[in-house]
Amino acid sequence: MRAPLSVARGWRCAAICLALAALQNVAAAPPAPAEKPAFDLNVLEREMANTVRTDSRLRGAWLDIEHQPDPSGDTPGSFSVRRALDATHASAQRELLDRFLQAWLPAGNYQVVAGDDRLFPFSRLMAELELAVETDPALGGCQVAEGYYAADPNQPGGLNLVLRGRIAKEGQEVAIESLCGRLMRRNPVWVRGEPEGAEQANQSGFIALSVTPKSTELAVVEPSEAQGRWFYAAGLRHFWKQQYAKAAQSFHQASLESPRTLTYHYWWILTDLASGRNELALRRMRTVARRFREADFDHQSPEYRLIVRSLERVQGPLRQELQQLETRALYGSKQLGANY
Repeated sequence: MRAPLSVARGWRCAAICLALAALQNVAAAPPAPAEKPAFDLNVLEREMANTVRTDSRLRGAWLDIEHQPDPSGDTPGSFSVRRALDATHASAQRELLDRFLQAWLPAGNYQVVAGDDRLFPFSRLMAELELAVETDPALGGCQVAEGYYAADPNQPGGLNLVLRGRIAKEGQEVAIESLCGRLMRRNPVWVRGEPEGAEQANQSGFIALSVTPKSTELAVVEPSEAQGRWFYAAGLRHFWKQQYAKAAQSFHQASLESPRTLTYHYWWILTDLASGRNELALRRMRTVARRFREADFDHQSPEYRLIVRSLERVQGPLRQELQQLETRALYGSKQLGANY
């Protein structure tokens, strides 16, 4: 039996009133407090790793962060921060790392233990390694362009020095990694993993830092004779304009693309001499001399004749200096040989 129309309308009105009252109560009720997000140290460590990998100003820098959680969970806890820095750029890196900490850690909850800063000769090591690779006859076509720190997954608290650059063939990365290790072992700072004055640092809880070279980012790049010729031509243009820095870069690239073409190496050496970098030129020439002996070249060989022909425009004191340098590298004397 259907209810009278007036009764149905009454039920409808009552239902609407109840719904409105419920909405008013919900609006008047205070919002439930949002839960504070838990601090994730893993996120911070990933961000730190990404920053030192992508920001060239932080090459040779790292943060060691110790987290003491708050048992009650009301605060993120406290953080103790120690820094590893490149001794050459320590001041600028401290400023950059301070900005990073301010952006990622809650203010007032962290302390930087400045007395435990680890200063390593990172820039000097990379410069020595770059030159050692350039002047090693077995590493033709190889270049170490840069490096950065990364956490060592197999050694808690240790770091990997990841090397970036190029190699010409598989297996050369092992030789470069070994070469880097030998250079590091020459300096007691790298061997001990401690800065100078470590006796004082150890009294404040300093933990020695272990750094291991890794060659995982040395990519195999096939040499290209065509690219070598292009860079060689560019180097000649820069040389005759006396733009020696640009010329050296071009001749370097040419020798990377065609490591067995000694003409490119001779012009690279000549540019060093023109720039006044005589010791560096001698070191490169000694590398060429070793290749002479290994390939059984002499001054009558076709390849050497090509070198001489390319240098015909170079005369005067600079040419004589190059000849003396070559004789010194080959025979241990500045006196010119009979082939000149």
